[in-house]
Amino acid sequence: MFVFVLALVFAAVLSVMAGQVAILQEGLYESQAHLDAYYVGVSSEALRMRMIRTSNLGTASLDDLVHSGDEGFKVKAVDDARVHIASQGKVNDGSYIFDRALVFAVDPKFGSLSTWSPSDASNNRCDPDHDITTAATWCGPVSGVVYDLIETREIFLQTLTDEVLRMDITLQKIARGYNVVEKATFPHGNLLVGQGASVCYAGDGTAEMCFSTACNYPVVMLQQTPMDCSDQFSDWGNATVLTYVSPKHIALVSSSPRASVKHANGTGLSIARELRVP
Repeated sequence: MFVFVLALVFAAVLSVMAGQVAILQEGLYESQAHLDAYYVGVSSEALRMRMIRTSNLGTASLDDLVHSGDEGFKVKAVDDARVHIASQGKVNDGSYIFDRALVFAVDPKFGSLSTWSPSDASNNRCDPDHDITTAATWCGPVSGVVYDLIETREIFLQTLTDEVLRMDITLQKIARGYNVVEKATFPHGNLLVGQGASVCYAGDGTAEMCFSTACNYPVVMLQQTPMDCSDQFSDWGNATVLTYVSPKHIALVSSSPRASVKHANGTGLSIARELRVP
C-alpha cells in the first residue's frame, strides 16, 4: 500500500514538473521570438540607414553591415545563426529597377533555413511563381517567420519630390532676378536664346570645372543672380542643366544617375521644371 501511494505521489510530482518544464520551454520560445523580432528590426533599420545614405542597398549581408563604418554599430550583437539577410540588386518590376533586401528569422517551431527560404518561389505569398530575386512584389508568410522587406523603390517618390523642391527654389531665385534685377528678362548668364548648359557653366564657371560631380564654385552668377552649389547640382551629384528658351521662358533639367532611380529599361529619370511669363 505504501509503495502504491509513493508511486502516485511520484507520478504527481513528475506531472507537475513536466508541466513546469513545458511552461518554461514556452516562455523561452516566446522570449526568443521577441529577441528575433527585435534584431530583425535593428538590422533592417541599419539597412534603411544605408539606403537613405547611398540611395542603394548593394549586396547586403550581416557580415557586411557589421563591418560598415556607418551602420555597423547597430548590428554587432545580432546572432547571425538566427537572423539572416537575402538581397538582390536590379530587380525589375516593369516600371523601375531597384535593389531589394529581406531581413528575416525563422521560428524553430515553423522550420529552418533548410525547410523555408525566400529563394523558394512557393514561399512568396503574393506571387508563388517568382522568388525574391525576380518577383515584382514579394510577401512572406503570416506566421512562423519574422521579416522586414527593404526596397530602394520605397524612397523613389521622396527622392524625386525632394529634387523637385530643390529645383523650384532655384527657379524662385531666377524669378526674383527677372522681377528685380534684369527687368523683364530671365537671368541666363552667357546663354543665347535656345541654348542650354549646366547652371555652373551658364554662369561664370569653366566647362571642365562645372561638369565634374564636385561643386568647384560655391557661387556662380547668372548676370546679377547668385547660384550656389544646391542650384548647380542635384541631390544625386549631377549637374543641373539650364535652358534659355526665350527671355520670358527658362527650363531646368535634372537627371538621376543609373546607380540611383532607374526606369525599367535601365535609363535614369529626368525631371524638368520650367518658368515662363506670358
